[in-house]
Amino acid sequence: MAFKKLLCPIDFSLGSQQALSVATRIARETGAELVIAHAWYLPAQASHGEYPLPDHMIQRMLDEAQRVMDDTTKRIVELGLPRVTSRLLRGVPWDQITRAAQADPWIAIRSSAG
Repeated sequence: MAFKKLLCPIDFSLGSQQALSVATRIARETGAELVIAHAWYLPAQASHGEYPLPDHMIQRMLDEAQRVMDDTTKRIVELGLPRVTSRLLRGVPWDQITRAAQADPWIAIRSSAG
C-alpha cells in the first residue's frame, strides 16, 4: 500500500515517541509526507474554575508545546525525512485529531459503505 501522507498524533509520552519512530520509518520507506499532530487541551475548570490558571501560565504551556513540536519536526528532518510538517491543535484531542484527518483528503479515512 502506498501512502501519500501519514498522520501521527503525539502526546509527548514514551508510547507516542515509539509510534512516531514507526511512522517515520513508514514515511521514509514509502516516500510519504509525515504530519505530526499534538492536540493541546486545557479543561474548562483549569481556566474558569474557582482557582483559574493565569493567562500568562496558559500561554507559557502553549509556547512549550509549540517548542516541543518544532524540535520534534527538526529532529525528524535531520534524520533524513524531508517532508515533515507539524500541527499544534487546540481542543479535545480525539475531536481535533479526527477533524484534522477528515480535513485532509490524503489522510482521511473514508467509509466504503454507501
